[in-house]
Amino acid sequence: LTSLLGCSSVPSALNSMNVGFGVYVSQIADIEPTRDQDKTIYVQGRVAALVPLVDWLAYQVEDASGTIWVLTNQRNIQLEDRVLIEGKLRYHSI
Repeated sequence: LTSLLGCSSVPSALNSMNVGFGVYVSQIADIEPTRDQDKTIYVQGRVAALVPLVDWLAYQVEDASGTIWVLTNQRNIQLEDRVLIEGKLRYHSI
């Protein structure tokens, strides 16, 4: 299971594939869980699924290349939202 942990929203003014300032938005299919473990990455896509947890919210982000799960303490995420997020990559084999 590949997921982003502790994500935060990136300002919408930076909503492009290369957001500048040395920051690159990854295509989900290009993320390699073992190589990118604990790296800060940026992902952009559509919220395809939501799973509310006790103190967290898990949601699935989908881009043209694939999907990834995001775990956050933010509660203002809705299905079909377009998001640009920053997070640390965590990988757990299940």
